[in-house]
Parts: sequence; C-alpha cells; structure tokens
Amino acid sequence: MFSIFNDNFSKLELAKFDDNYSVDKCFDDSYSNDKCFDDSSSDDNRFNNSYFSNNLDYNLDYNLNNITYNLNIKNHLDYYQKIEEFTEIVLSKPRMFIEDIILDYKEFLTKNPVENVYIDSFFEEYILELLYFGVLWKLYIKNALNLDPFYQKILAKLSNLRNKKELIGSSYKVQIDEIRGILATKFLFNNNGNKNTNNTNNTDNNKDNNTDNNGNNKDINKVDVSESIENNEINLINLKIDLLLKYLEATGDYKESLKHLNIWKEFFLNKDENTLKSYFKSIMSFVSFFEDYAKKELHIYTSNVESFKESYLEYHLNNEDIIFCGRSELEYHINLFGAEVMNKIFQKSFKARKKRVLLLPTCMRIPKTHKCNAVNDKLGLRCTSCNNNCNIGEITKNLNGNYNYKDNNHEDYNYEDYNHEDNDCNDEIPVYIVSHSSSILSNLTNDDKTNVSIIGVACINNLIEGGWKISSHGIPPQCVILDYVGCKKHWTPKNIQTTINFNKLQNTV
Repeated sequence: MFSIFNDNFSKLELAKFDDNYSVDKCFDDSYSNDKCFDDSSSDDNRFNNSYFSNNLDYNLDYNLNNITYNLNIKNHLDYYQKIEEFTEIVLSKPRMFIEDIILDYKEFLTKNPVENVYIDSFFEEYILELLYFGVLWKLYIKNALNLDPFYQKILAKLSNLRNKKELIGSSYKVQIDEIRGILATKFLFNNNGNKNTNNTNNTDNNKDNNTDNNGNNKDINKVDVSESIENNEINLINLKIDLLLKYLEATGDYKESLKHLNIWKEFFLNKDENTLKSYFKSIMSFVSFFEDYAKKELHIYTSNVESFKESYLEYHLNNEDIIFCGRSELEYHINLFGAEVMNKIFQKSFKARKKRVLLLPTCMRIPKTHKCNAVNDKLGLRCTSCNNNCNIGEITKNLNGNYNYKDNNHEDYNYEDYNHEDNDCNDEIPVYIVSHSSSILSNLTNDDKTNVSIIGVACINNLIEGGWKISSHGIPPQCVILDYVGCKKHWTPKNIQTTINFNKLQNTV
C-alpha cells in the first residue's frame, strides 16, 4: 500500500487503488470500526491539523471582508430584485446569439427523448445549459486539453469512491480526499500560468507544434479558444468537448451538470464541423456578452472572489477543494443566473405540490458550543428549534408559528426534559439540517417525490448542482441563497453562523 502523503505515485500503485482501499475493509473484522467511523476524521474536522487552519497569518488577516461574496450590500438595490431584472435581460438575448441552436436542440430531444434529467421542456433551461457549457469551455478547456487520460480516470474513480454511502464518516473517505487533493492540485489546477506537467513525453513529442512561424515558443494555454475556432486552428471539436466533460468529471464537482451536458455532447456529435464552428462562435459570443454584463451588474456582490483567491487559495493547495474554492467570478455569476432561472421555471409546479420541505445547511446552525437537539426522522435530521440563538431554529419557529415552540433559549432550557424519542412532526414546513441534499433525497418515497416540493438553501458555488440534483428526482426546487459563506471546511478559519433573506424565504414558500 502506498503512502497518501507521497505525491510521487506510480501509475501502477494508483491503478491498484481500489484493491488497497476496498469498501469491504470498513466491514472486515480485522479493521476496527472505531477507526473507520472515528469522529476525528469527519469532514468538520479535516482541516484541524492542516496548514490551512493553523497558519497564523491566515487567521490574523482573515475577516468578514475577505469572504468571497456578500448579498447584503448597504445602500444598494435588494439582491433578489437585481438578479430578477438581470435574468430577464439575459433571457431576452438568445435571439441575437443562440436561438437557432436551441430550436435545433429541442428538435433533437423530440427525436431522442431522455429520462431522469428534465422535469419538463423549458426554453429557459436550455438557454442556461448552453450558456453554462460555454462558460465552462471558456474556463477549463485549456486545462482539459492538458490532462493525462490516466489521471483523469483515477481522479474520476476516486471521486465516485468517496461518495459511496458505506464510506460516509469513515477514515477511508478522509484518506481518499487526501489523495484527491494532491492529484487535483498537480493535474487539474492551473493558476498564474502553471501548466500541467504530467506528461513530459507528450510535451517533447509536441515541441514542434508549440512554436510559431518564427521558431519562437508559444504557450498553448494563452491561445484564445473562440478565436482559434474562428481561425480554424481547432479541429475535431467533438473530441475537445469530450475532453472537457472528462475534466469536469475528474474534479468531482459537476456530477449533476454532466447529466445535462452529456446530452448536449450527443447533440453536437450529429453536427458537421462547419456547423459546429458556427454554433461555437455564437455560443462564445453569448458568453462574452454574459461575462461583461454580469461583471457590470453583479460584481458588487462578488467583488472579493479574486482577492480571496490571490490571498488564500494557496492554503488549499493539495486539498480536495482546490478547484471548488478556486472558481472564477464568472462561474459565481453563472450560478446566480442559474438559480434564478430554476426559480422561474419551476415555480408553478413547486406551488402545485401539497407539501413543502426546507433544507438548510449546517453552516446556519449555531457553532458547537451549543448542544443541538435536532432529531432523526424518516427523512433526516429535523430541527426542533431548541435554541433562540440558532438561525436554523429561528427560521423553523417563524415559518411554523411561534406557538408550536417553547422559549428554548440555551441558557434556561432544560435539555434533560427534551423527548429525543418523539419523532412526530407537526410542522407545516419541516426544516432539515443537511450537509448535502442527497441524504434527504435518498430517503424520499415515490409518494413523497410526487407530492413534495423542496426549498434548498446553499452558497453560490452549489446552486446549479443543487437545483439539478433535486429536479433529477422529479421534484420542483426553489432556492434561497446564503447571504455569505461561513464554513471552515472551505472558506474561513472558524465556522461563522450564516444567514439568509427571510423575506425571500417567506415569499418562496
């Protein structure tokens, strides 16, 4: 077995990874259950001994002004009014750029229907998908072209392995993420001109191709992709699309998005090269419009993204969240747009459902100086509003009526009197505390999936993935965005209790 702290893995060692870290070992008598399910190896604690959390300069310099985004900007238009107006403008532009492509795609879907991806046919969702594809192409195609296929497969395999239900909470999940962090930093991450150097032989073989007509070296990472397409410098566009989607798969951050983008890949496969070049020119023109317009209208909310990366991203090197935390401001903006599009197209079916369920992230809970009395029921960890100082508890009370709850201030509430076995829920809108939505979704019955609507709350980087995760189960989602990030897993040295716009939540439900 190889050491997880050695970044000089051989391909043979990595190819044997599944044998070395078999899921069955977590249940083998020769392995201690305490080791496999030790709380010290949980996600909440995985930075406790890392340079990221203990670096003195990082802790001293960091404050709320360094958080990547903030929707509570004083003396500015309410964010939700701004994003509604912004989205209407963007959705009005496809006629100038991509309307013919969308109509062609709709015809393709009629002839090639898909299951478990779309709730219904929405022109706006197709616009989002195509724009999102163009944004991801702009941001990651250069890295994708440099990714060694072997390490792509290893990273994709590791990502799938760490999400297995049997590994949740185990030390093996932590070890897998250690390896993913090292490999992702070395083979996926590209910052300030750093190029993947994973295949020196390939570099040597292509040396002649990396020089201009005067014999000078040229950096392929500096080639403008849309310009290259226009100048016929990129052939076999479908191959490039496949490489891009494989790169996204290797990151482990785009599982739901890939369900949508793979359908577009099949659509593009049916087009000749001249049609593809024309389509890509239109797509990238739309992306350029979106990038400029979003920078003008939404930058006020995401102004710290790039400064965060410049100051603190180095502390994420060799951590599995290096790509997630290193996203550009453009990707924040497409997620904001995506959430608003989904709220718009799913609102009618959301309102038509009989039941509502609200999913709140753990970062909204009061920090662990307080004992949380949430109870496990058939769906997951349900809030009982046991503390007035907890944002999740306050939302639970305010949504369902204060009369349902005692004065549960932690200073005078007797925890011993609380009945932990009482799992009956009389709340009109039950509130669940989740680290990710999949745990709740896997517990829903088929009857639930036809009668329940879900309101999800997430930070910006999880908006598109979270919305499509819920809709893939046939459940219409609505989204309320965290006002700012606050979890030490990714963003801050210490957990900060996060908030949402309660008026937006009330209007949604």
